[in-house]
Amino acid sequence: CQNKALIHANHCLTLMPDHRASKEIKARMLQYQNRIDEAYELYEELFEGDVGYFLSLIEINYRRGTPEKNSSIVDKTYAESKLRLARNEHNDTRIWATSWTNIIRCLLIKEDHEKAIKDLEKELARQAAEGKPEREEFLQNAISEIYSEWAGEVIEFQNMNTAERLEAVERLRQAHKRNPKAAGTLIKLTWFVNNAADVSDTVRKIYDPDEDPDAPPGVLSDLGEKALRDKDYPRASEFFERALAKAPNNPLLLNNLVYAFLSNEENQGDDERERALYLINEAIQLLDAAPESQEFRSSLLHTRGTALMRLSRMEEAVANFEEVLEDRPGDQETIKLLIQCFEGRNKKQADLYRARLKELESATNGLETN
Repeated sequence: CQNKALIHANHCLTLMPDHRASKEIKARMLQYQNRIDEAYELYEELFEGDVGYFLSLIEINYRRGTPEKNSSIVDKTYAESKLRLARNEHNDTRIWATSWTNIIRCLLIKEDHEKAIKDLEKELARQAAEGKPEREEFLQNAISEIYSEWAGEVIEFQNMNTAERLEAVERLRQAHKRNPKAAGTLIKLTWFVNNAADVSDTVRKIYDPDEDPDAPPGVLSDLGEKALRDKDYPRASEFFERALAKAPNNPLLLNNLVYAFLSNEENQGDDERERALYLINEAIQLLDAAPESQEFRSSLLHTRGTALMRLSRMEEAVANFEEVLEDRPGDQETIKLLIQCFEGRNKKQADLYRARLKELESATNGLETN
């Protein structure tokens, strides 16, 4: 498909050498084929005509090992986007939105969240005074996205003090009024601040998904994952069931539901295990229809192997676990499950996996010692 697209783009460029869309397709196909220098030349041409290509050029520079060029690219994009706004005499909404998008992205790359918020709020006041609700909504969403991104960075910063955590919560509280995505970040924030009870209490007062019938599936999934971490498997199952009611064809949600189901000691009857196997088979079928999600396949196979093992269908379980090891050869948990599958059935195979596990554990201990 990539070669056909490249041939088509080259043909169009033979007829129309300056055709921008064909150049973009050709650059993208060259990038997919790892012909990075050729792609870089095309993206440079495109950028000279339209700074909107700056993100593609930045990505190429990272792949070429020349990230030092990106600072000047960001500066040029920011300056030209501001200039384009000033020259937008007819107040064209498309030009206005594109320019603001570029400006904000540049400020985020520079990690200047404060200026991004300040500039957006100033523009928001101006558009509100002019009575343009569509532009107000655009700006409000942009502000809440920046708050969420900022809080996400705060989450990763382990030395954050309580005051800073509370500031993150307050900003997200304001963002959540405009954008439900902020609710997901609020939930994640509590994962990292369990030692700060005041933060967790504040979050719960701001947003309680149990009282929100429209809680987004992403937020419910986050809560389910937190319940899994806390080993509260019935609660995790409840959240994943609610999320699936809103996103029924999500294979990862199905996988998480099955994992929670199998981890719950109350679900040990054959009927429950058969249901778990049915659900994980459905999840794998959905995943097979989504090539972009194949990186998660080994996780789903691991879950299916566990379900089969609980049903004493050992040969099928082994086939799934061994396929997992092809993708994750150092997965000690999967090797332990294979040992259990062969225990009492095939001592030679069990011993082979024991030796492999011992070798991996020795290597791991050696790294920790160093």
